[in-house]
Amino acid sequence: MTDDPLRYDTWIEDALRGVIRRTLDFAAENGLPGDHHFYITYRTDADGIEIPSYLKAENPEEMTIVLPSSGAGKGTGEVIALDAFRKKN
Repeated sequence: MTDDPLRYDTWIEDALRGVIRRTLDFAAENGLPGDHHFYITYRTDADGIEIPSYLKAENPEEMTIVLPSSGAGKGTGEVIALDAFRKKN
């Protein structure tokens, strides 16, 4: 940890999380346009991450899931499915 009060590194991380939140909000409201899809990579060994044991065995450190556009537009289930991958506190 640094004593520097100007924490550009954490500010950038916060800003990028905001971009992701805004993108997910947009997709939840409007669906994914065209051939867009989400590639979501996360650490499977991070504290608080709960996944089935068979997935943990296959992906001990990191896992990527792909949520393609169904082309159905608003109300599709792809974005709602992300709730299952949120870190539990």
